[in-house]
Amino acid sequence: MPIIEKLGPLTFERLTPDEVEKRFERNELVLIDVRTPQEYAFEHIPGALLFPLSSFDARKLPCQQNKPIAFYCRSGKRSRTVAQQCSQIGIARVAHMEGGFNAWKDACHPHVAIDTATGAYVRKNWKEAYPPLSLVGSGKQVSNTRTRFGSDKLFIPKTSGEQESLNSSLL
Repeated sequence: MPIIEKLGPLTFERLTPDEVEKRFERNELVLIDVRTPQEYAFEHIPGALLFPLSSFDARKLPCQQNKPIAFYCRSGKRSRTVAQQCSQIGIARVAHMEGGFNAWKDACHPHVAIDTATGAYVRKNWKEAYPPLSLVGSGKQVSNTRTRFGSDKLFIPKTSGEQESLNSSLL
């Protein structure tokens, strides 16, 4: 249940990352990232629009008659500021994601990020993106379980045969 925040005559919603994900997936809100273009390029929520705080003008927001606009930043401070600015000029249906993108990632919600080794975008915390790994030639499947922080468990070969299969797959 979203928290309604009132600051004098201003009203806006504070949404958790879980609430944002559910409503965004059901196409019930517009999601806008107010971080810098560099932060957005490095990692972001797919489908979120970018409107950096440095050039933010609430009067230039996309018109949304039937959907509220939800903002997010890294920690929630900038998005709260933007939500307040919108409320001050009379935009009634605004929200911000409490805890920002850090909270989104901590809750293991899907996002895209640049792989620093290749420079390509990779999907993070997308269940369908992680099929089970297998050792080449061994027919054995290796667990690809995700941890709370989105990292893979390491596979450590236990026998010389597993080590040889792993080495040959790397050649």
